[in-house]
Amino acid sequence: MLSAAIAQNVVVSQDIELRSDSRYELFAGAEGQVILYRDDPTKVLLNAFGPTMEEVWSRELDLDKGRPSPLGAVVAEGEINVFYTYRKERNLQLKMHRYSARGNMTDSMTIMELNDEFANTNYLLQTDVEHKYAILSIQRDVNTYAMIGIEIASGRVLYELKLDLSAESFVMRESSDVYIDDYGAAYLWSQENNRRSRLDEHVVQVVRVKINGEVETVTVAMPELLLYDFEVKVDPINSRVVGVGYYSLNPDEAAGVVVVTLPYSLEGLANIATAAFPQSLVEAVDPRNKRATGVPYIEALDVVFRRNGGVLLIGEQRKRTIRTVGGRSGYFGGTIKTDYLYEDIILSSISTDSLSSWHEVLPKKQFSQDDNAAFSSYFLATTPKQLRLIYNDEVRSGGTVSQYQINGIGGIDRTSLMNTEYQDLWLRQEAGVQITANSIVIPSERRNRLRLVKVLF
Repeated sequence: MLSAAIAQNVVVSQDIELRSDSRYELFAGAEGQVILYRDDPTKVLLNAFGPTMEEVWSRELDLDKGRPSPLGAVVAEGEINVFYTYRKERNLQLKMHRYSARGNMTDSMTIMELNDEFANTNYLLQTDVEHKYAILSIQRDVNTYAMIGIEIASGRVLYELKLDLSAESFVMRESSDVYIDDYGAAYLWSQENNRRSRLDEHVVQVVRVKINGEVETVTVAMPELLLYDFEVKVDPINSRVVGVGYYSLNPDEAAGVVVVTLPYSLEGLANIATAAFPQSLVEAVDPRNKRATGVPYIEALDVVFRRNGGVLLIGEQRKRTIRTVGGRSGYFGGTIKTDYLYEDIILSSISTDSLSSWHEVLPKKQFSQDDNAAFSSYFLATTPKQLRLIYNDEVRSGGTVSQYQINGIGGIDRTSLMNTEYQDLWLRQEAGVQITANSIVIPSERRNRLRLVKVLF
């Protein structure tokens, strides 16, 4: 049991065994359930947990023989759809199993045979917000993607295509996803000449793959604007394609926010708005560096769209360093260590005319070593009235979990959400899932032991 101070707000599941090579993901299921999907090289497991985090059912999937390779799961209309590949008579097959909210198999179908450039077992599985479509994508080389669109309800293949991006430099962060909008369309982007010596020729290319397989491309000229970090989203409220991120005056730090808006049709001129970071924000991020003119190591992570056309961008400072310490066991004569420093969250609210913009620093400092920053960063919980940014104050057991609450007019309140003292909880905030407007579930992972922590607001 948790301590009395937080027992009314937090419920923790029993221990769940986890292999060191297992992958897992949480989903909001039907009937108030939380679905835990796990896979490893030999099997796939499904577990469902009720409102008080008690296990209500579990299943080990009976996959086809022939080196099955799980791709992941999509929960749609209360049913769990698990995708995997396997080999049959030397040919690679894509298959889907469907399970009800009670864990009973309701369907099993072979979707297609994967041939030629589509014969791969490492697809990224994504879905739209309504979970009507499954989109499989994989980057074949620096400029080429293979993509498959599937209608989940019927298992029908909507398209399979190879997408060639001809830009000189394909610019997406390492391990970044293809973006899927609310209608099932997939987006990629690239840019050319994002360097100071050729900024007058700088262009950004946005590529959209519609759910029928039709490919649309638009090129936006962005002369004199050096991009620091950037991503493409769709604003479903105002029916726009939006590119948002940070621009810089020198390559080492971001100087402000840039927002590029296009009609959803991708026809017409792009609107480009910028908002520079005020010097007060730069000084708040690093008070000791009096020469700083921007914010270094910042990544654009989340975008919230407003009905008035404004954009709220949430960024985070993320720094990774590799160093050698002591001894002579490493390749360079010592032990190699990787340090992760995840610091301040930066909020930027930008209007389309840049006239009513504001920026705010939310202080945070998380340090860890050799853990791929699994317990750093934050979880974003959303309701119509407010946002909650939930994070571990420190990367350790027995620490405080805090939250920043942001209301619709920009008011910010920081509070302590819970304390994990004596609970041996190591919360992976980024791997959490929002169940309802006032509840989330965050996994705690430690020494091949997994527990699910439900937090009620």
